[in-house]
Amino acid sequence: MHPTRVALRRYHGGRTERLDTSEIEFLRWRAERWMKVRHLPAAFLHSPRFVQRHGLQMLAHTFAGTNPRSLIGMEGEYAVFDRYRQRRRHDRETILSP
Repeated sequence: MHPTRVALRRYHGGRTERLDTSEIEFLRWRAERWMKVRHLPAAFLHSPRFVQRHGLQMLAHTFAGTNPRSLIGMEGEYAVFDRYRQRRRHDRETILSP
């Protein structure tokens, strides 16, 4: 069985049974990504010009770490998640550096 499926069986809406913190972070990242996408139609109805102007940037931010190989299934979600974490770490260091 795929490790993610096993982890999902052990992840019970806020309660975890011996899940590693990085695995919990991965599960949350994966769920939040698609929640953000599902909210785009509502954002468009609320502020259509803003979404037209910044929609691609919003998607690029949401799907940071994704590349063509991951889109066609040649790379797993964990590889995308690792790139996402590296990019966020770099962004934080860039902002916090003097």
